[in-house]
Amino acid sequence: RERERGLLYHAFLLQVNLNYSRDHTVADSLDFVATWNAAMLQSDDLMQAVQAQMGKKNPVYSKL
Repeated sequence: RERERGLLYHAFLLQVNLNYSRDHTVADSLDFVATWNAAMLQSDDLMQAVQAQMGKKNPVYSKL
């Protein structure tokens, strides 16, 4: 069931990008995808950095 939801979610994201690309230039579409990926593919590293800064500790980041 969880895998099914994940597949539907990814299909939705793909459809959003395809719909945008259909109606815009290649350059605009590439910018859209780059922005989308930057927003959607963030890891927990940002939260770790903020919490470490607030707690005056060294952050522990996930492995790449």
